[in-house]
Amino acid sequence: MNNTVNYKGYYTIVSYDSEKDVLYGKIEDINDLVTFECKEADNVKDEFEKAVDDYLKRCNEVGKTPDKGYNGLLEIKIPPHLHRNISFKADGKGISLNSYITQALVHYLENGDNDAYIDKK
Repeated sequence: MNNTVNYKGYYTIVSYDSEKDVLYGKIEDINDLVTFECKEADNVKDEFEKAVDDYLKRCNEVGKTPDKGYNGLLEIKIPPHLHRNISFKADGKGISLNSYITQALVHYLENGDNDAYIDKK
């Protein structure tokens, strides 16, 4: 069972409220609160798409740039020698380059004030 719906770069996680007997969700990973609900599973996709379209229309009407969620894709440019060294490290651990970089970032962010190492130039 898949309880996510995607539309125009936005997604929702569909939930069920047994007290109201409705399916509901919200646009995930944005600062604004945009929700929808419906009674029938067949209507979930349409209701979510209407919620997204209404959100985009409202933002346009008030001159606001719509929030966009994060899709997990990040393209960065690094020096070739760093790319090579990271690849060697990942290979040595028997994991993908993506997994190695993800683990390194998590470790970096979870271990205190590492901003002292950031060159602010």
